[in-house]
Formats: sequence, structure tokens, C-alpha cells
Amino acid sequence: MVDLFEHDKFLFIAFEQGARGYRWGRHLASTDSNVYWYSCKENGITPDDISINEYSPKHRQIAPNHFDRMINGKMLPPLFNVIEPYYNDIEEYYPLFKKLFIERGGLEILENGQYIMYPVHVTTSKIKERFPNARIEEIIPDNIEKVIEHYLNTVANFPAYLKLFDFRPDYLTPHAKKLEENKTATIRELFNGSDEEYKYYVSSTITKLVQERKNEQFSFH
Repeated sequence: MVDLFEHDKFLFIAFEQGARGYRWGRHLASTDSNVYWYSCKENGITPDDISINEYSPKHRQIAPNHFDRMINGKMLPPLFNVIEPYYNDIEEYYPLFKKLFIERGGLEILENGQYIMYPVHVTTSKIKERFPNARIEEIIPDNIEKVIEHYLNTVANFPAYLKLFDFRPDYLTPHAKKLEENKTATIRELFNGSDEEYKYYVSSTITKLVQERKNEQFSFH
């Protein structure tokens, strides 16, 4: 077996929060049978099902296209932006990632020839450092204002606290400690400032990140 991280059936959707990457992921799973869909009542039995029901997690109640990486009731371990703030050195995490990814059925799906989707908020180069043979679908928006508006209407209202019990180390980073002290806060509520200041912060951050994507894409060509 090839090294897990060198497998060519990882599919990363790389985008900034608010750029509708989960919608694109559902579209890919709907139109390509080679893309595995995380079918469950929480996500929707099919990728086209974005209806909300009593099983829908908070993220989906706010942004119906959102989905979790669920296989037979267990979540595949997270990557990059989701888990990195919880570790002093992210290299500590990868043996656990590999163990749980295999135990929870991820490798079996890859070996059956289907792509496993990971929506992530990092650059192509960062993905390739860890997963050199992965397929990457990158979203670079034409209209940043729409991304900012969507972020403010959705992501800003997401719960900031993520349990991640199976995946976290036995210590707290400053980030994790702050969240432990603010378990009910939304992402917006963690920001100390006025709505105008928050909008400026989100706008400048997303604009900068999209520009980094454009610069990287240009350098590749």
C-alpha cells in the first residue's frame, strides 16, 4: 500500500470561508459517482438534499450546504485550519490522523477508487506539502464582496467552539483555552469590537487571503 498521505484519491476543495466551497462539494458528489458522498440524515442522504430537519447540526441550520465528514456515524479526522490551532506542533497530530482515518473507513473508500472530500481553508501549496498527489479544486471568487456578505450572514454566526474530543491533544493551546472559556460564543462574538470594525476585519482578511491564492496560482503558471 502506498503511504496514506501520497494517495491520489484525496480531494481537497480549497476556498476562503464564505466562498461557497461546500456547495461546490455537493455539486461534485452529485455529478460524479467517483466522489464519495457522506450520506447520513445530518448531511442529507443525497448531496442534493439540503433540507433542514431535527438532525441537522447548527452549521447546517445556518448554511444548508454545509456537511460533515461522516462515515457510518463516525467523523473522519479534520485537517489543516480546523485542527492546527489545537496543537503546539501539528506534526504531533498526523499519526493520530492516519490511525483514525483508516479505522473509520476512509482508506477503504480510497482503495475502492472513490475520492474522499475535504473542504479546507488553506492554499494549494500547503495541501501539496502534505498530500502531494491529491486532487485540488480551488475556488478563487470574482466578487469578493459577495463572499464577505455570505461570510457575515453565515460563518460569523457559526459556533466558535468545536468539541473535536477524539482529535485534540491532552493540553490546551491559547486558542483552545479561549474557546473552553467561551463555549457558547459565535465566531462574531469572539471578536472584540463593533459591527463596523468586525466587517472591516472580515473584509480585509478575506481580501488578503484571496489575493494570496491569486498570487500563488500566478506563480504556478
